[in-house]
Amino acid sequence: MERTEVLSKIQEILADAIDNEDLVLSETSSPSSVDDWDSLVHFNMIMELQSEYGVRFGTAEIQGWCCVGDIITSIIAKV
Repeated sequence: MERTEVLSKIQEILADAIDNEDLVLSETSSPSSVDDWDSLVHFNMIMELQSEYGVRFGTAEIQGWCCVGDIITSIIAKV
């Protein structure tokens, strides 16, 4: 699985969640750099990613995420 594929999926999920179809993410994007990416959006994104990729993330793992690149790394390591 390519990092760009996962990035596109995260972008799609977040764009839908915050109702911003013009959203463009990079691996350095984070909740602090994206308007309206709050804790509820973050939780829903995690749930959707777990369902999409058939994986589960631990609490410590999630808390260690600083940016989209960290999320991508976690997903690729599990699939």
